Amino acid sequence: MSRKLSSTRKSLLALSALLGLALPSGAARPPRRHSPAASPAASPAVPGHTAAAAPWEAAPFTADPGAVALAAAQVKGEEGDDAVVLLMEVGYSYDAAGRETYSQRLVYRILTASAHESWSTVEESWEPWHQARPEVRARVITPDGAEHPLDPTTITESSSTRDAPDMFDDGRLLRAPLPATRPGAVVEQQVTVRDTAPFFEGGVVRLHSLDPGMPVLHARVTLEAPAAMPLRWVLRGLPGAAPKEEVSQGRRRLTFEARGLQPADDPEPGLPSDVPRAAYVAFSTGSSWADLARRYSEIVDRTIRGADVGAFLRAAAGGPAASQLETINRILARMSDEVRYTGMELGEGGLIPRTPAETLKRRFGDCKDKAVLLTALLRASDIPAYVALLNAGEDDLDVEASLPGFGLFNHAIVIVPGTPALWIDPTDPYARAGELPTSDQGRLALVASPTATELMRTPEATAADNRVV
Repeated sequence: MSRKLSSTRKSLLALSALLGLALPSGAARPPRRHSPAASPAASPAVPGHTAAAAPWEAAPFTADPGAVALAAAQVKGEEGDDAVVLLMEVGYSYDAAGRETYSQRLVYRILTASAHESWSTVEESWEPWHQARPEVRARVITPDGAEHPLDPTTITESSSTRDAPDMFDDGRLLRAPLPATRPGAVVEQQVTVRDTAPFFEGGVVRLHSLDPGMPVLHARVTLEAPAAMPLRWVLRGLPGAAPKEEVSQGRRRLTFEARGLQPADDPEPGLPSDVPRAAYVAFSTGSSWADLARRYSEIVDRTIRGADVGAFLRAAAGGPAASQLETINRILARMSDEVRYTGMELGEGGLIPRTPAETLKRRFGDCKDKAVLLTALLRASDIPAYVALLNAGEDDLDVEASLPGFGLFNHAIVIVPGTPALWIDPTDPYARAGELPTSDQGRLALVASPTATELMRTPEATAADNRVV
């Protein structure tokens, strides 16, 4: 069974919904819905046709339906495949202000009557605070060569869904059923989402998977930006491959192409955080980690400025503390009792933390809200502290250290400088100061400090730390 590469813009990039930092819609886009993973298949081929001659390689929605049906009928999948992707074409384009235009075009042939229902739908999500309503096009070509266009009146709009009951957002989702889908039908669909404002002016990072979970005859990823804009990239899982680069009329264009892609096996558990789990293209538009650290530090300082946390600190004190560590743990204990974790990602609230006063008034906040509140409480106690951003995950790929930008961080914690530094996760009610949960350990973190110049790695527990007496 195979999985559909959903066009849904499920964000893994900047600050995460799951853990309280909103991700921009143009981040890594794994399938929204899954059927069981596909088993590796032999490279599909179109007998008598080269990839360049395939009719679906033409401009979107211009290929003759009869020619598409005839050529696609010669593409055979392996047993258990729901579909085979004939063309996966993705584009990211940026203007001088950093506004992104994302486009994804998929052409695929449905192989079985039992294919997962996601193969018979088109969908796309967006964040209205910085994006316009997506543009959606689709057509279905049946084996007899008849064309069935998507009926615009069947497109529905709803709130984007969250799996976690403690997450709230104002994201939107477009969905529509595709007409006349059945075994042998070819689907061509294209979605485009345009920024009305940049997600983060300091630069973003994007990671686009080249492994949708089923065979792909031809994949193409195109990046385009002003020539003066920083544009760094890495390509993982395709040794020796390199993009075609063009510079014209003040714009730089990179094109990555791959053919005959096969689904990767499930990754081995316990892989190091810098080992790719599948092939992907990642890129960023930020100038440096130092610039991003300074920018987010300014956001944190502005949010904390003027915070009145004296009453909270007096209630948490309970008498003189024997050490700085005891003071920190008392503050953490009271925060755990009085401020529950809840994500409110309304507008830019998925990126910008709320003030300590607002969090204390509501008695809830997400990871960045709680990290900013703890930072304010510690600084008011004459303890230096900074917010740190990371991509938390016990068995997940970490951020790319060479690609500065907001987009892959999904969690916020706190660091108290020192030798050694003291790392604190205020969302974990069971971890004391200096004891990070396993999902935070050994991860690259951006410390929001005006003096930070690069990412820091969070500490990992030793065997002695896990000893029970």
